[in-house]
Amino acid sequence: MIGFPAAWGERKDGIVSYFIGKGSAKLFQSTTFGEINGKKTDRLKKLLQVFKKAGFSPSQNNNMMDWQKTHVAVIVPIGKALYKFNSNNYELAKSPETLKKMILAIRECFTQLKKKGVKITPIKLNFFYLPCFILVPIFSLGMNTKIAEFAMAKHTIVAKDEMDVLEKLFIEILGKTKDTMPYLKF
Repeated sequence: MIGFPAAWGERKDGIVSYFIGKGSAKLFQSTTFGEINGKKTDRLKKLLQVFKKAGFSPSQNNNMMDWQKTHVAVIVPIGKALYKFNSNNYELAKSPETLKKMILAIRECFTQLKKKGVKITPIKLNFFYLPCFILVPIFSLGMNTKIAEFAMAKHTIVAKDEMDVLEKLFIEILGKTKDTMPYLKF
């Protein structure tokens, strides 16, 4: 079984501050689980119930392998955009040109995944194909929030090595190089 929590936070001086994705935060990322074989099993149903009782809004996905690859295709460009501003989401929010490049990099990653037979999942992520003149202001607003600070920026601060490894492995999986993916160059 593979799962991904929609819970964000930080550990500072031994204290964990967090929040669970609800409402509009769920539009971008929800707590998701699925069996590797895609079947809905009793243990999966039980796990979804446990997370509901804990205050999450869990969802089930029948193709978590594609879900994970799609997730990396989104977070690598977002991470690179944040690193351009030293993980300051509020500064990134003020840069329409970087937000546009981030969106184009995500599209570029999606295109390469599709060429490898990966289905972009969840399907709602196809909103990245809306015109940039619509998406850039939306991301500008979104990046100018505490949610973006906790869910993205603070994580990039402590996960630089992880993000570098994810990018390297993702490009290798695609059979590409950084030179053949121009929008990933920040």
